[in-house]
Amino acid sequence: MRSALSLLALAALGVGLLVPGAAHTAGAAGPMGHHTLQTRGIWVSFEKPGSPTGWSSGELLEAIGNVAVRDEVVRQLKLMRGLGANEIVFEMRSADGPWPVSSGYPDCQRATTLGPLWPDPTAVQLAGLRTLLDVVHAQRMRISLILNSTHMEESPPIGNVRWLSAILGAVKDKPALDLVMFGGDRRHVDAVAPFDGAPDSCGGESEAPLWLGPESVEAKYVEWAIGHARSLGIPPAKLTAEAIVGDYRQEVRQGAGPAATDGHLWPTLEVLRTIFDRLGIPAAQRTYALSYYPHLKCAFVDMSWVPCTEQEQHAWSDETLRISRERVGSQARLFVAEFGTQSSSWPGEETVEGLAALLRKHRVEGAVYWQWVNPSNDPRYVHPGTDLKIRGRQAYSPQQRELADLFGFHLRSIPNGSFEAGPTRWRFAGKGRVAAIDVSKDPSLAKLSWRGRYALRLQPRGTLSITSAPIRVSPRTTYTTTANLRFRRGGSHLAVEFLTCKRKPTGPIRALAFVGSTAGFDTFPLTYTTPKAACYVQIEIGSPRSTILDVDHVR
Repeated sequence: MRSALSLLALAALGVGLLVPGAAHTAGAAGPMGHHTLQTRGIWVSFEKPGSPTGWSSGELLEAIGNVAVRDEVVRQLKLMRGLGANEIVFEMRSADGPWPVSSGYPDCQRATTLGPLWPDPTAVQLAGLRTLLDVVHAQRMRISLILNSTHMEESPPIGNVRWLSAILGAVKDKPALDLVMFGGDRRHVDAVAPFDGAPDSCGGESEAPLWLGPESVEAKYVEWAIGHARSLGIPPAKLTAEAIVGDYRQEVRQGAGPAATDGHLWPTLEVLRTIFDRLGIPAAQRTYALSYYPHLKCAFVDMSWVPCTEQEQHAWSDETLRISRERVGSQARLFVAEFGTQSSSWPGEETVEGLAALLRKHRVEGAVYWQWVNPSNDPRYVHPGTDLKIRGRQAYSPQQRELADLFGFHLRSIPNGSFEAGPTRWRFAGKGRVAAIDVSKDPSLAKLSWRGRYALRLQPRGTLSITSAPIRVSPRTTYTTTANLRFRRGGSHLAVEFLTCKRKPTGPIRALAFVGSTAGFDTFPLTYTTPKAACYVQIEIGSPRSTILDVDHVR
């Protein structure tokens, strides 16, 4: 069975129930430690208690003036903040009127449940948007807005001017605003063979199809929208578009129909870079927002069109982020505005953990997980293995632990935390054997190369534990310490002891105790707040009689 994590009271250790929290401290210099990411986000659709569906974005704008609705949004934001998130992404689409609308081709109408009315958002919608930004700011969080227009072809852009001006005018001075990302598509597109350029389908409603090249209608719209937003006084660093990366068809410039510049697909970051160049935006003021769901290299390739040599998911993600960083340069902000596990070939929790290692490696400033909870009751759109929160329950998918680790504020270093030097720098107590094991020989673990080659095995004859050297911390600061553990029986624990500057114990020990078993090395984050007198912490990991415990990647 999968592991069962229980926050049990261990009387001997003085353990209480722990609730994850965001880092904070007193003092101008800031706390000792580090975040992996500066921007730690969750793509949101807010859950509506008692309803089979959640709040769609446009619906929420019209409902958030209600105190009960606003309080529920605050409650969910606090849950996200408790995971360490400091940002949300909120998507809105141009809408044609209240439901019902004629959504099929050629009318291609969208209801106001999806976003503000086009071309003139209502006063209620704009007031709701301002309220949402104020609520987010009150929770010490920021917001990135995605504005998807389904009228990119409009020329001159009279309606788009009115729509964007109203929305941007409502939010541009709000302190919670981090980014505005422009997306959408033309109203009508050619999406059915033989791809002769004649419109036959409704256009897209999400990331702008920048893969159609710098001279495409869609790229020209994004360029115009960024320029228009700048004319309204919004700094260029807050203006961008999502660029879908990792699609090998773009890398080899696969042939495309007449809507594509020069008749082939384009790497989206090259197109976005061209847009910034045309607008004269300096490198240090550019934000490149990626949309990336880890997958196999050839996942979307038709081999009859393009030859492709397969590459496993983590290696292809590594190459994708390396190429992305090279394309945008060292000065620009590189931000993953959307990542998730929907199209992943790995378990969701391993996908998030592996991508987290690559975000550090390639100096990615921030990342946003898709998504909080799915608002739809249509099984075609509900992804129970990828949505972070389980709708209708106070429960989460396994990715919650990985995000608590990725978003948490960590100790500045843990000596020999991956045990590549065996048990050195760790003190062990009790009876039994402590030895390094080579996990690279296990096919199921060899792919998780970022954890290192070795783990530590505790084989107790009675109680056996390992304890780290004292690690410097700041007082009154919330930290997350994480370990990957493997066990077949419950009773093991991960604990933190607080020490004064004279290395004397202070405050109650904090710990997680484990029941059940794990299928492999599961991730266990422990979040705790250091007492006023704390100067050091020591990490203890222990196992009771006859329970073999494998430990790896303590961080």
